[in-house]
Amino acid sequence: MNYNFHTHSGFDDGKQAIEEYVIQAIDKGLVAIGFSGHQPLPFENQWSLPKEDYPEYIAEVRRLREKYKDQIDVYLGLEMDYIPGFSEDFSGFREEAGLDYVIGSVHLVIKPGSTNKDDI
Repeated sequence: MNYNFHTHSGFDDGKQAIEEYVIQAIDKGLVAIGFSGHQPLPFENQWSLPKEDYPEYIAEVRRLREKYKDQIDVYLGLEMDYIPGFSEDFSGFREEAGLDYVIGSVHLVIKPGSTNKDDI
């Protein structure tokens, strides 16, 4: 396989700017790269896209898609957590941002019967 669709960046819990990952992917001969930032969540955490940075994340992936279109295919996605009582409908994010794809995930669980985020 010479593509990767599960890529995080400095916008969430990755380490580098999105463009650095694109350049590395081109250098390694990948034909496509997809960015799957952890979707904004309705509570403070260290791993997901802050809600206020979400528009910039979308704009940056789209900018780089255009900039590098003759060298690599760049896709816009999100890794979306299902957290009962906290998660927003995945379709809202897909439609709002025009995402190319979504990776569904479960990273957190809540104590049975609780709706308190402190019980995660």
